Amino acid sequence: MGCTLATKPAHILIKNIRQKFIKCFNEMNIPWKEYEEFLVTGEKMACSRLLIKIHKDNVPGRPIINQIDDPTYLLCKELTRILMPLKQKAQSYIRSSYHLKTLIDQIQLQDHYIIMSYDMKDMYPSVPIDETMTVVQKELRYDKTLKERTKWKPKDIVKLLRICIETHFYDYEGNIWTQKEGSPMGKSISGVICCIYVANFEKEKIFGNISLIYKPLFWYRSEDDVLCIWEHGINEADIFLDFLNSQHVKVKWTREKEKVKA
Repeated sequence: MGCTLATKPAHILIKNIRQKFIKCFNEMNIPWKEYEEFLVTGEKMACSRLLIKIHKDNVPGRPIINQIDDPTYLLCKELTRILMPLKQKAQSYIRSSYHLKTLIDQIQLQDHYIIMSYDMKDMYPSVPIDETMTVVQKELRYDKTLKERTKWKPKDIVKLLRICIETHFYDYEGNIWTQKEGSPMGKSISGVICCIYVANFEKEKIFGNISLIYKPLFWYRSEDDVLCIWEHGINEADIFLDFLNSQHVKVKWTREKEKVKA
């Protein structure tokens, strides 16, 4: 994560975020009675922890921010509820493992097909926030069901999102850090906005790209993990991976060929 040491004490940082919320809601002409439920009582600074990946070589760690009682906690939950349908409408969206099985059952596998998995490397800290906010606002404007979930306008939702993305946290030594890049790992809103961005990436670079010669026969994603069925050959798969990794300086993909038991 791109982080720097915070220059202000915890109580000032927490107070500033709360004031930004109140100012934004007032500018939206939302009465206090309607937005007070999103203001955390007894809020405190988030803290970091390391999630050990015991299933991977060298046992790497993934930094996670514990957001419970962070001043953005309740509003993040509400924004997650509002934005979830945008994530779920992605062409590559997988509802469940049973849904994935049903999709695979529709493919008549051939001997030359290659089953591969793709992974977007470090999705949360790598997603470009300004571009993501542009994509989210665009998707909200075209969402015909948005008014059924909230009366907030797309531009106001994005303003609130930007406040929620502002993240300060303690490390294990008690230092306070401010995240400067990407979407904060551990906040409930992060997974949703990252998936909305990646869905737009897929739509523009893969599904809707008429100039792309070699495309996956099957491409379905859960968060940052993709199951792919490839019909063109391994050399063409290398070309496709190089193409994906040339589309954005921060968005990089890795690939593994799956081992299938006979």
